[in-house]
Amino acid sequence: MSLLGGKKLTEAVTLVMRALMCPDLRTKFNAQKAKDEKLAFKSTFLFKVVVDAIHKRPLFKQTPVTEILHVMGSLFSRSGDENGGRERRRENAAFKRAAIEAFKKKHQNKSKSLQQKNQDDDDLSSS
Repeated sequence: MSLLGGKKLTEAVTLVMRALMCPDLRTKFNAQKAKDEKLAFKSTFLFKVVVDAIHKRPLFKQTPVTEILHVMGSLFSRSGDENGGRERRRENAAFKRAAIEAFKKKHQNKSKSLQQKNQDDDDLSSS
């Protein structure tokens, strides 16, 4: 893993993490703390493996673990956008907005019809 490359820390961590975990799996983790339904990657054995792989590279031998964690956090947060995830989310949001608008329009028309019917009934009863 330490031979995967990357001239910058972000590239190196990204290459190692992508070699180890698919995007769907990475979306199940946060870098440091378990939150909501995500696990803390820092508390896994795999975290130590990744840090060791990064530190084996001469360029990153002295890199603080906190910096590696920061890069991992960014990678985890973007993992849902990989492989078309962002586009799927946009499409789902557009579909939901369209469904809400259709629902509102349908019920608004029903409400207007009911109001008109009530008005007609009132007009008939007052005559």
